[in-house]
Amino acid sequence: LQILPCTMACLAARELRSRLPTHLQERIRLASGSSNEIEGGGKQFVLYWMRSCLRAHENPALDAAILAATALQQPLVVLLHIEDIYPHATARRQLFLLQGARSTQAELATRGLRNVVVQVDRRGHRPNVHMQLAKQA
Repeated sequence: LQILPCTMACLAARELRSRLPTHLQERIRLASGSSNEIEGGGKQFVLYWMRSCLRAHENPALDAAILAATALQQPLVVLLHIEDIYPHATARRQLFLLQGARSTQAELATRGLRNVVVQVDRRGHRPNVHMQLAKQA
């Protein structure tokens, strides 16, 4: 989880981070950035990079991101990232992850999270969406 950027809200972000339980503090990185074009151009956002826990319920890191975005009065962008470079990656496993990503998008929508970006990596096509978002934030 990244709380972005480190502008006037940086002190608030550092204060917010210090109030979180230790196990959530370890999941948060403060980073500097510039303005973005997502929801209300010119504003900053909190980026939650969802890579392994593809669910919107019982997800403490997502809850921390929502808390951070609310406290910082910034939009939350959820990057749902489906990777294919891991041991024992199979077409069947990738289909399972894609179906899970679809369910997660629907569940995020029920929680009011509209800014969801999906990145699907595959052989010969590995866009750096996560890096582009981090640079924009």
